[in-house]
Amino acid sequence: MFTCFYIEKVHSEIADSIIRLHIIANSDSVEDQQQKLAVRDFVLERYGKTLKAETRDQALEKIYGCLPQILKDVQDLTDQQVQISISESNFPTKIYKDLQLPAGNYLALKIVLGSGKGKNWWCVMYPPLCFQDASSVTDKEKLKQVLSEDEYELITSQEGTVLYKFKIVELWNKLKAL
Repeated sequence: MFTCFYIEKVHSEIADSIIRLHIIANSDSVEDQQQKLAVRDFVLERYGKTLKAETRDQALEKIYGCLPQILKDVQDLTDQQVQISISESNFPTKIYKDLQLPAGNYLALKIVLGSGKGKNWWCVMYPPLCFQDASSVTDKEKLKQVLSEDEYELITSQEGTVLYKFKIVELWNKLKAL
């Protein structure tokens, strides 16, 4: 029971330290997936530097300030309906080459294209760790600046290729998501 609450606390603290970018395609068609990636590339190129900040709150303030312009720009880029919001979303565990973000609810800049029934793409927008090739994280020092030592160790420890899971923690997270 203690392990479950400790892991939950650390996961929550990690989620409270970062902001994610979440882009959902209209469908899984080749065209819609290409459009999702074009939106991703555009948002990262156009707003990646603009949204750099010293704290999560500053980053959030900048994102809110840019929302109308991001919406307009994405609408100009695509021929689909666009919905944009900043909201909590449940993300699965994401394993990169040298980083593992735990599953949980994270605050995210969410861009939904069309019906939003296609595959999605996400990254860590604050601190800025978005990259197009999800095989490695090149600037983990940014995470080190916003996470505690325990949180940083949890997501960057490399225990070989074994991923340890607790079924009770997974069930707890599913219950919370409901």
